[in-house]
Amino acid sequence: MRFAKYRDQMIEVQAYTPGIQLYSVREEFRHDPFRTLKALVEMGYQTVEFAGYNEIPAFTMSGYLQKLGLRAPASHVPLERLEEDLEGEITYAKRVGIQYIVIPMIERNVFYDAKLYREVVHTVKWIGEQVKKHRLQLVYHNHEHEFERLPGGHLIIDRFLHDVGVDLIQLELDLFWVRYAGFDPVATLQKYRGNVPLIHVKDMDEAGQTTEVGKGVINYRPVFPILADVGVKYYFVEQEHFERTPLESVEMSLDYLRSVGLV
Repeated sequence: MRFAKYRDQMIEVQAYTPGIQLYSVREEFRHDPFRTLKALVEMGYQTVEFAGYNEIPAFTMSGYLQKLGLRAPASHVPLERLEEDLEGEITYAKRVGIQYIVIPMIERNVFYDAKLYREVVHTVKWIGEQVKKHRLQLVYHNHEHEFERLPGGHLIIDRFLHDVGVDLIQLELDLFWVRYAGFDPVATLQKYRGNVPLIHVKDMDEAGQTTEVGKGVINYRPVFPILADVGVKYYFVEQEHFERTPLESVEMSLDYLRSVGLV
């Protein structure tokens, strides 16, 4: 356990290994994957979440991770890709140590079209069952539209979890999009307690764009103390918009988390 300062009090928080979503450094990773991973390790990141493999064979990628002492517990894989080659994606995941296969998004219109929605629920259920047979877990990553209310008052995300089943799909709560949709990150984490193994940690500037953690309007100090209680296993820093180089920005985010005792 570690201690972090919050509202002039020292609070006990579970130590989490610093993680990063590689989409944050996607161009760097595309041009030179090993050097990019090495730079992240030198900053202090210890886990990564993939957003594509750049056609790097699993054997080679596993070698990169082992040489650098990195873990890759999660990977974003588009739903279309899982439909096309689920066996290949599962095989790759197992070879590099991925535990969580994450669907990064389902388009908003799908949730409002009865036929498309039935089809996607059927597909996600099937994928979740296959993934579970290999002792892996299927996860869904939210944007803001999943927190819209359907006729009748239910949130899209609640209906989706109910219809697929939380035994087959869990959540990676992106706390930026939770806040963007008008919901409180802490209350939302508590609501989905036990079904959120992963979270995205990214901050929001006054214009509603992503920025370095600690530079925006989202207060992460009350978030980290509850992560263990609600069942979060890993967090990943992420940023999509930059005023400086991505590597500089993700280092600033990590430095901030260190400065307040959350790393």
